[in-house]
Amino acid sequence: MSAAKTKKDFRSRFEPLPEMNPAVETAAKTESAEATIRISSPLSVSMAEMMKDYCYWNGLTQQQVIETALSEFLNARQVQARPDAIKSRPKTGRKPKPAQAQGRF
Repeated sequence: MSAAKTKKDFRSRFEPLPEMNPAVETAAKTESAEATIRISSPLSVSMAEMMKDYCYWNGLTQQQVIETALSEFLNARQVQARPDAIKSRPKTGRKPKPAQAQGRF
């Protein structure tokens, strides 16, 4: 009987989380509203491990470190926009599998 009472007491000790400030919610929504794409690129193991260590000790995500490094790199240089003909080319992705191979398994 005392175990059930302890369980109930444990549950009643938790309080609801405080409500977020609406200004903070709005700022978070506007930051995430920007369109993003996923890019993958090979990286040396030593560089990846160094970045993971930096992220761990500074409480950052790998995405934050990469975005900061890229923005500092690109802001320090004069970047010329690509021609419209290149920008409007169709995107290439994975080639579709042939119809014959789809039903084999």
